[in-house]
Amino acid sequence: MRKLTLIRKKSIVASLMKVFVYVTSNLPGDMIIEGLNCRKVGELTNGKQATYEIPDEGVYLFVVYDRLLPEAFHCKKFIPPGSADVTLYTKPKLNPFLGNPFELFDVQN
Repeated sequence: MRKLTLIRKKSIVASLMKVFVYVTSNLPGDMIIEGLNCRKVGELTNGKQATYEIPDEGVYLFVVYDRLLPEAFHCKKFIPPGSADVTLYTKPKLNPFLGNPFELFDVQN
């Protein structure tokens, strides 16, 4: 197992929204997103960070920003296989027509 640290950049856009963090899993999951079995690993609020345990094999990370329509309102990133810890950042982008979508990136912007 390795650690995934997800940092949500502080932003006025979607500042009151909580996002839900899912990773793909071989075990029974909580939700199917894009046809993949996913389990919820946590929630993240504005300007906070959290660390989660993820397997060493490659997994998809999903940040869901609408609990009612997760299939439509999420972003995803593939985390390749390895044993090194991973740090990712997420931040919403102002676009009310798309629900202020979140982005995932490797380096701090």
